[in-house]
Amino acid sequence: MKNSWMIFITVLLIIFIFISIFLLVNVYKTPTTKSDDYNKSKETCAVFNTGTPFITNIKDNRSILKCDIYIEVNDKDVAEQLKKEIPKIRDRIILILRDLTIEDIERQDIQEELKNHIQSDLQETLGIQNISNIYFNEFVVQH
Repeated sequence: MKNSWMIFITVLLIIFIFISIFLLVNVYKTPTTKSDDYNKSKETCAVFNTGTPFITNIKDNRSILKCDIYIEVNDKDVAEQLKKEIPKIRDRIILILRDLTIEDIERQDIQEELKNHIQSDLQETLGIQNISNIYFNEFVVQH
């Protein structure tokens, strides 16, 4: 009798282990579609530097703003096209930065506002809608 109970418990334990393994493999696995989409989007994205850091005077003040800006685009072909347009891009960014006042610079949300302003201005000026983000590598104000 004791031997049959041991066999029964062993069989139940083996069944439990197989069910646990099945559940771990099939139910709790990470969906691959999200990571595949992420990897595909990263393959088509390109980030490039706009050249040397921008150093400009702040409007109506003796302070100086220095920032290093990178541009991310959704298409590598567009990135190559934008690299040819660096002088125009730098000119547009300098115009935007030179229009900032010290009060603008001291606001908490100025970097986000500048990102949006630069992105929309470049898209409008260059006629390219594939600019996905603007990054500040450096943002320093010297008083």
